[in-house]
Amino acid sequence: MEGWPFISVNVTAQDQSAEIAVAVFPLNNTMENTTDNPLSNVTAPAVNIAHKVISITLGFLIFLVGILGNVLVIWVVTRTKTMHSTTNCYLVSLAAADCIVLLTATLPFTLGQFYKYGIIPYGIVSCALLTFFSYMGINVSSLSITAFTVERYIAICHPMKAYTICTISRAKKIIIALWVFSALYSAPWLALTKITPINEVNETTFNNCDYKLKRDHYFVYYLVDLVMFYILPLCLTAVLYFLIGRVLFSSERTGAVADSIRRRNRKNEKNREEMGSIHKKSSTRSEQNPSSRIQIVKMLAVIVVLFAVLWLPYRGLVVYNSVSSRPFLNEWFVLFCLMMIFLNSAINPILYNAMSKRFQRAFKRLLCRSAVKRKFGTGSNIHTTFSELQKEDSIYR
Repeated sequence: MEGWPFISVNVTAQDQSAEIAVAVFPLNNTMENTTDNPLSNVTAPAVNIAHKVISITLGFLIFLVGILGNVLVIWVVTRTKTMHSTTNCYLVSLAAADCIVLLTATLPFTLGQFYKYGIIPYGIVSCALLTFFSYMGINVSSLSITAFTVERYIAICHPMKAYTICTISRAKKIIIALWVFSALYSAPWLALTKITPINEVNETTFNNCDYKLKRDHYFVYYLVDLVMFYILPLCLTAVLYFLIGRVLFSSERTGAVADSIRRRNRKNEKNREEMGSIHKKSSTRSEQNPSSRIQIVKMLAVIVVLFAVLWLPYRGLVVYNSVSSRPFLNEWFVLFCLMMIFLNSAINPILYNAMSKRFQRAFKRLLCRSAVKRKFGTGSNIHTTFSELQKEDSIYR
């Protein structure tokens, strides 16, 4: 439940200076309780055109790319049987969480730039729901990343246990548990937000989505959120990927030695040509598996690293502003922190397509299938063609 950073905008009210903190996510508040310090008779703040143009351009670009990419990930994995695996179940959960963040955080922030104060005039229901879903989506995203790291660790470092532990049915149950836990953990935000009216000099009223309590009352929530959904997941994944890398490196060396021994033995076994060819095929298949596992681990490790890097500016800003008597609220740095958060929810599908050949083939095949069905219908020849493509793809499983 970490508090979102705020952009300070100076306004005037009857020859006195006041400060409105414009939230980058649904919540908007000053460092003081707005109930004790109501804003009234304010005039509109000076508009930074460059800031608004960049916010709108980057916001819409990240939103469109992120929504399209994450929906495609969900579509491809759920519609392609060869993509049904425990790891991909967690990637679907991550994609769904990222879609929620994009819809409840990126889109409202971007649309808010068209309004006078840089925020949408929320009602009490939308204020509470958008805040709740944005926090829940971010928490599920962090937990999903941790879950697929643990799953890869068990599958690679404890392969015998993986047959009973790393199953699709168990992965689905874990994912449901993660979503339920995140929803319950974020539920207090449904009661911790309110609408504060801002009265302008022309007697119009503007609704501001705000905290119910003073901001310092949320410090424990910020701290728990930082530890539970950022520090602990990163520490755990760092240790697990170190252990995974050590196992893969040692198995790669062992496999190379075993291959050289097999080649020497085959030279001395003239009467086992057929058996040698069988060993060759089986060794080729066994070599593909470690290579495929290494490729998957590399992709997942990159996701974790990007999660750490893209969230670091914002997490650091919140920690600094929570302990400093003079918060750092530079609007361009806050915008940078925001865009890094939004980018984190949009970049994963691009990584899948760039680093996973299986995702590349699945994307292309499913898109081609949809295009062909729209053009020619669903004939038996088309069904046969796609069945052959699925058999071809199963070779690389």
